[in-house]
Amino acid sequence: MKVTIQGGNSYDLASPAEVRQIVSEQQQAAARGIKWMRIPTGLQGKPSGSAITLGITQGQPPTGPDLGYIWSVRRLTVTGLTRSATAPDIVNLYLNDNFNGPVLWQFNGNNFGYSFGLGELIINSGETLALQNSGTIAATGTITLSGEVWQVPSERQYELMGR
Repeated sequence: MKVTIQGGNSYDLASPAEVRQIVSEQQQAAARGIKWMRIPTGLQGKPSGSAITLGITQGQPPTGPDLGYIWSVRRLTVTGLTRSATAPDIVNLYLNDNFNGPVLWQFNGNNFGYSFGLGELIINSGETLALQNSGTIAATGTITLSGEVWQVPSERQYELMGR
């Protein structure tokens, strides 16, 4: 769109339609790479000898964000644990099959699901989740970790705080 300004100078200005197109493209670029997703349910297995260990070292596929991305965990659930008023099954969630390292979270047969605020529980690029029992467990069926996350490019982690 051409506009003549006092003094006879001419300038090319974007038309309203061109401005809408530019803004739309910028919004699409900003949203690209950010997605809500369910955690793949590859972290699952049956206990053996009243114990269970699930993770990469046990042959399960890696459960973590794609390379170059982070997860903001919104919900985690471990199904298949035995309920009990006095001694429910207990499993701990670890990073990177480091079963001697700090416990990331703990689940039991009575409290098997948790939700987290945006940015409250972050899993970084290259990190994976693993489960291992704490004490003996009574469950005999399949134990599965499931949940929901926001996956975001690592360099855009700051955007999680505003969602």
